[in-house]
Amino acid sequence: MRFKRAILRAFGATIGSGFYIRPRVNIHFPWKLTCGDNVWIGESTTILNLEQVELESNVALAHEVYIAAAGHDVNDPLFSYANAPVLVQTGAWLATRSYVGPGVTVGRGAVLAAGAVAVRDVDDWTIVGGVPAKKIGKRDLGRAK
Repeated sequence: MRFKRAILRAFGATIGSGFYIRPRVNIHFPWKLTCGDNVWIGESTTILNLEQVELESNVALAHEVYIAAAGHDVNDPLFSYANAPVLVQTGAWLATRSYVGPGVTVGRGAVLAAGAVAVRDVDDWTIVGGVPAKKIGKRDLGRAK
């Protein structure tokens, strides 16, 4: 873990303490990645960060998550880029095979269910699922047993 963290930092990433990264993670531009403390990145996750991607503290990305701070304007005949930064706020959890598109902010404590496709902002403490992702509940850590 120290080796991977050191390599990311050597290429310009900002990495907090308690960082954990599984094998086969693909980060396109480390210098456009900021991770707070206690960030966990699961196996086979891809971070396509043509623009800045920020994972605040206590964020968990499960296996095979795809974050795209890049895209194309499908209405432009030249198919020009439509890149925008992505922000995943403190305490959010992105479940297996979820997708976050360009310009999206995932709110504090929010959860993307497995396979959810977030193309719009996700409110704080909201659970979303589906394609495109829609609210399916509220996260209440006070009820956890």
